[in-house]
This record gives sequence, structure tokens and C-alpha cells, in this order.
Amino acid sequence: MKTKRKTTGFTLIEGLIVFAIVAVLVVLLIPVLNMYIDRARIANLISLAQSYQAAVSACIINNNGDQTGCNSGTHGIPGKPPSP
Repeated sequence: MKTKRKTTGFTLIEGLIVFAIVAVLVVLLIPVLNMYIDRARIANLISLAQSYQAAVSACIINNNGDQTGCNSGTHGIPGKPPSP
């Protein structure tokens, strides 16, 4: 009399195929994620530049067009920007 084997789970080949597919997807996603990280950094730099521009413009207006007193860390102009 033959006994039936009950098979459960995945075979080794199926597991390796799934692993390979996931690895290929990860390799394809890394450049896309780096692109979004670069875009976020650029957006942050633009935001910092706009805040400097607004503060320098306000300082110049308050000094009747004189730019000499508008240095970083004075008149609301941010000091040294934080390192990324």
C-alpha cells in the first residue's frame, strides 16, 4: 500500500525564484529612491535660499537701501546654514 506524502510549504527552487525576483526589484528601486532623496535635498536648499533672500530684502528696505549692515546673523538674517 502506498502512503501519501503531505507536502507543505515551498520547495527550494520556488524560494530561490522568489528571492531572485525580490532582489531584482530592489536593484531597480535603488536609483529611483536616490532620485527622490536628491529632489528632497534640492527642495530644502531652495527653501533655505528663499529665507535668506527674504531676510536680506527686509534688511535692505529697513536700512533705506544700504546693504552694508546686512550680514549673516544680524537683522534677522540667518547665520551659518546647518551642514547637510
